[in-house]
Amino acid sequence: MGRKSQGALIFCVYIQLFACSNRGVRFAGENANDNSETLAAEVITVAEDGVSESESPVSKDIDPAPLKGEEGELGPTKKSVVTSITISLEQVAKELGLSRDALIEQTGILASFMRHGVVAQNFCNDENDPRIEKLCSLTDTIHDENPLQWVSKDTSKGRKVLIRPKNFSSQQKMGYGRLMRSISREPASRILQYVPKILSTTTCPRNLSAVAIRKLESLMPDQSVRPSIEKLYEHTTHCLKPEDEAYEITHLRQALLRTMWKNEKGALDAIRKAVIAKDSSERSRVLYWAGRLEADLNQKAKHWDRLIEQYPLSFHALEVWREKQADPFEYYTRRPALGLERIVVNKDDADEALRWIEALYLRGHVEAAQRLTRWVIRVFKNDLSNENVLYVSSLRSIRGTQLNYLTYLTRQVNENGDILNFQTLKMLFPRPYLELFERVGAQTDAHLLHSVARQESGFDPTARSHANARGLLQILPSTARILSGKKTNDLYDTEVNAQLGSKFMAQLIDKFGGSVELALAGYNSGPGNVPTWKVRYASDDRLLFIDLIPFKETRNYVSNIFRNNYWYERLYSDEGNAQNKGRSIASVKQKSDYVLQMVEDHVTFRDQMRGKAVDEFFQQSTAANEVLRGEDASEEEAHPVGEEGALSE
Repeated sequence: MGRKSQGALIFCVYIQLFACSNRGVRFAGENANDNSETLAAEVITVAEDGVSESESPVSKDIDPAPLKGEEGELGPTKKSVVTSITISLEQVAKELGLSRDALIEQTGILASFMRHGVVAQNFCNDENDPRIEKLCSLTDTIHDENPLQWVSKDTSKGRKVLIRPKNFSSQQKMGYGRLMRSISREPASRILQYVPKILSTTTCPRNLSAVAIRKLESLMPDQSVRPSIEKLYEHTTHCLKPEDEAYEITHLRQALLRTMWKNEKGALDAIRKAVIAKDSSERSRVLYWAGRLEADLNQKAKHWDRLIEQYPLSFHALEVWREKQADPFEYYTRRPALGLERIVVNKDDADEALRWIEALYLRGHVEAAQRLTRWVIRVFKNDLSNENVLYVSSLRSIRGTQLNYLTYLTRQVNENGDILNFQTLKMLFPRPYLELFERVGAQTDAHLLHSVARQESGFDPTARSHANARGLLQILPSTARILSGKKTNDLYDTEVNAQLGSKFMAQLIDKFGGSVELALAGYNSGPGNVPTWKVRYASDDRLLFIDLIPFKETRNYVSNIFRNNYWYERLYSDEGNAQNKGRSIASVKQKSDYVLQMVEDHVTFRDQMRGKAVDEFFQQSTAANEVLRGEDASEEEAHPVGEEGALSE
């Protein structure tokens, strides 16, 4: 579909179930202006033979290996389902009892409110007009419940400061992010000399002590620095509160360091504190290590069940499935396919909220629509069907790039794990460049290249980062010159970019002795950092090493690409479906032996799960989670409403 001449503002969403995407999401009219009179979008599927089905969607029959249970076949059966929904601005206006012009005006007001939280309140206070009743009812509810964070907290703002003894007392109170930026230019040896003076400060909070720990890590593996790190940790935690920005990361890293140092009791003590952090950005790691270090089996199960429930798309959740000796692919693909449903049954306020989401998308207010969607799904969680959730999640494809869509759908699956099934897994992990990556990746596996492209650019060949990395696999011009021997390279050309990216990845894998995780760390942070980290965080535990990488972006990057790689293997390869279980993992060139071993382990456990009822495996876990929701509501993290990092866990 494309531009049409009619005056209606229309979008269509098509999701074809089971013959799911090889090529991901295609956007028609995605370059239209926000005020364009016509907008159309499709979530399309492509058959396994590569023939596009977008013009006349007809799904193929697919047999997802039905499982046997007490009542016969369980899970999805052989069937085709196609759901299409077409709406117009006029239709939404009619359903809200407004004229088209009034809806356009009020949608603009709502968009401003979702950004700032003020304009709609003034509008509602100043006007006494029944035509604004529904808008004001919505904004009043949002304002009263106040789960939206209008102003994001950014403690990294402010100029860098010199870390000097005369300022230690005042600097302890500075923002953690600002101090992290400031201490980066200080020599670690100087900070080590400052430790006694830092420890003599008595003010709270003690963010300078917290960042000093991070700096001293760079002196490892020198064992003489360990006592200073432990003293600074004790000093920091004396007045560190769960709501403080430094709380989670300080306790988590100390738990990981103590694990590396074989101090199991100290590691458990630190990770137990990390679990109760209010402001969380590392929750999936925290829950994984809390379960792994916990000796109490009930507590271990509690943390790991919570991880699988809240972060099903995290790499750490895949590790937990292995620990539980179960197969996530088996569990999720048993679930039935979902249709799209825009009507919320027996809940008028939730249904009206969905109409406002539609209006925001139709008028091009993507960020506001996303914020409102997250609020609606959270507040009306018990009222929305899985089909409702999939519908509003799918609307994100109407504007923007595939990166926007994948980022948003990833977030929605993490927040609404019930919609994770074979269908959504295919949507989350498409292969839009299969032919290209198979052709250029003679040494580097096409699944790995798709995993990198998904994380780096969201398959956007025009992507450009703040660091000037460009194109599908985000290559720096300077790196491209070295790889190609040419002064200039068109890195926005998918062929050129894929060839250079594949070559660079292959070189890194060879450089690091076949270790894909080290190659990925080098691809993201620069190859020069990796040998330093290997010495600093020397451990045979590969996941421990990944989680100790000091750059947050890089440790997330490695674990997220491993997650991507795992699902590409399970969804699309013979290895993932265990057709050749007898293969030698070591013989597979340029693949991650870590990921392939996880796949093989899960496939082995799959046979143990077959023959059980769909939810038998998690019967006890579900009960535990119900108790958890009641007991530990205070421990739930605050989810920011705005955009997060691309394709994060």
